[in-house]
Amino acid sequence: MRKLLAALCSLSMALGVAAVLVADVVAFEGVINDSNVRVRSAPRLSAPVLKTLDAGQSVDVVNSASGSSVDGNNTWYQLPSGGWVFSGFISRGGASNGARFSGRWVDVDISSQSARAMQSGTVVYTAAVTTGKPGFPTPRGTFFILRRRSSVDMDSTTVGIPRSSSEGYFQPNVRFAQYFTNAGDALHANYWQPDSVFGRTPTSHGCVGMRLGDAAFFWNFAGIGTPVVVHD
Repeated sequence: MRKLLAALCSLSMALGVAAVLVADVVAFEGVINDSNVRVRSAPRLSAPVLKTLDAGQSVDVVNSASGSSVDGNNTWYQLPSGGWVFSGFISRGGASNGARFSGRWVDVDISSQSARAMQSGTVVYTAAVTTGKPGFPTPRGTFFILRRRSSVDMDSTTVGIPRSSSEGYFQPNVRFAQYFTNAGDALHANYWQPDSVFGRTPTSHGCVGMRLGDAAFFWNFAGIGTPVVVHD
């Protein structure tokens, strides 16, 4: 965030704009608080949709403006990309890599292929995992567990991959699935990969796969709303 503010200040100076104008920039970290939130090209409900964001994703807010009113609120927030999100869909207090929460949260480290159960700033459990392979990266950012299934059949067609394709799959009775995005990314047991991949090799289509015992631990440790921080 400090780098973002410095860049904005430098830009203002380069353009000869009074430095006081930087104070009008909101510049805070936030968290998307609803699913399928639309990012629009302008602060209007009629403006084209540029993309959508999932609940729990961290965002930087760099500006605000008045726009289309929703339930009496006409404030919209601008993202670094230039897109606009209605302010009601962004809560203040995002978290970045190395974020700390009071209470229980899950830290997923892509670089070490590990997941840690955290109690505030204390590590209480560490598991070797296998995350998204090239072409199917596990999303980075701060998320929250949205739903849980103790056992679920995982079918590639539900995420747009035909079973008949080289990346197609159908894995029945996958245990301890805890979804942290609406795109299907989850913490879960992975019984179809060899034990050697855990802690070493990314093999999934975006999920965070674990050995059965580790997945059971995280199932009992976490719950709906538990933060999940994914980072390199």
